[in-house]
Amino acid sequence: MNIRRGVACGRKFSGCSIAGGEKTTVNNEDHKRVEIQWMLALRKGMAKLIPIPSGSDSVVSVADNSAKASKAKAADKSADGEGEKQKPVPLRVIAAQANVTRMTVSLALRGHPSIPPQTRKRITDIAQKLGYQPNPEMSGLMARLRTVTRTRNESTLALVTDLSWKQFPTHRDYFDGAIRRAEQLGYSLAEFNLNREHMSEKRLSQILWSRGIEGVLIFPLLSEPGEFSLKLDWEKFSVATIAFSVAKPQIHRSSSHHTQVVQEAFRRLHELGYRRIGLALPAHHDARTGHHWRAGFLCAQHLLTAKGAQPVPPLITPRWDFETFSSWFHEYKPDAVLGIDRPVTDWIERCGARVPDDVGYASIDLTVAVGNDVSGMNQNSVEIGAAALDLVVSGVRQHERGVPKHPKIVMIEGFWQAGGTTRRKQR
Repeated sequence: MNIRRGVACGRKFSGCSIAGGEKTTVNNEDHKRVEIQWMLALRKGMAKLIPIPSGSDSVVSVADNSAKASKAKAADKSADGEGEKQKPVPLRVIAAQANVTRMTVSLALRGHPSIPPQTRKRITDIAQKLGYQPNPEMSGLMARLRTVTRTRNESTLALVTDLSWKQFPTHRDYFDGAIRRAEQLGYSLAEFNLNREHMSEKRLSQILWSRGIEGVLIFPLLSEPGEFSLKLDWEKFSVATIAFSVAKPQIHRSSSHHTQVVQEAFRRLHELGYRRIGLALPAHHDARTGHHWRAGFLCAQHLLTAKGAQPVPPLITPRWDFETFSSWFHEYKPDAVLGIDRPVTDWIERCGARVPDDVGYASIDLTVAVGNDVSGMNQNSVEIGAAALDLVVSGVRQHERGVPKHPKIVMIEGFWQAGGTTRRKQR
């Protein structure tokens, strides 16, 4: 197809016509490529649309009007005052200044890992000095073209895990959300387990690179909060993680909006008539959220004090056992408890109180709650997994590799689900 002579494409891309009247058939599987070529031709002013009367198979003709289109564009720019705008900087000018090829410039400006970091920075600096600005519409068209021609390995993303993830219901929901979103976007997930024999981080980087895998999603890993450091060859990959177990380096991540979750749970209990609301957590649970559980609780408690809430110090302790809980419970006498660990309802009843008749209980993560009739917050864990996958795919498509200068955190809000462990209190 000679795009410079002008093309005509049906609305369903069932066929195209060359400006001289010659008919060319386009298969449905090629329609995206034809659409992109067609739009590029229109944008470059090589063609214009001529509507055809109904009854002619809904075909839109594109005629060769290069010279006229160029003159019309110039006239329009002059009339609109756009003629004084700075002309786009061609890649060949940047290439000449950097003493590299235009292809090298194109790859460097897209952050492609095949170009060494020092070279990418040098070319980017030259481009900025020359006033280069990418064309967003053209970038979008080329991204679509690359999607059409993507190879099998480029359609595979890595899921880095350890042996612990299947033990936790929340992590299984993360997995379901990530794999579902990957399928929607046309990708597949391949799991790589760090606990397998000989699977060092260096070896993992080599395997991913040799297989042409560009995107990596790192699952929450079993480690002490704030201590785990992962040492992949970051410059080669687009990466993101879930939650806060990977402390170093700081990369894009998705997470529950822990502060909102606790505040919403506190507010719901307050609406039901509870006034002495406590929070009971093992210390490591709070630490793994960056202490956002504690922050949300103290904030909600402070804000609702004016509406009758009575301060109860949170129990956040490394010594997580019945004796510690019982001592706190009898000293502060909460009429409702927010928690996340399974034994809390049993401990409340061992202290001589009935749930929900005497004391209410709400979980801040229903995924790990015992039974199906517990009140509390659904953290939307499936959506958290999907959001992390979106971060990886965005990096792959925009050729953003390595440790980001400004890491993003996408927080997903949870929602309240009423159950049988709370009741409306009469005041």
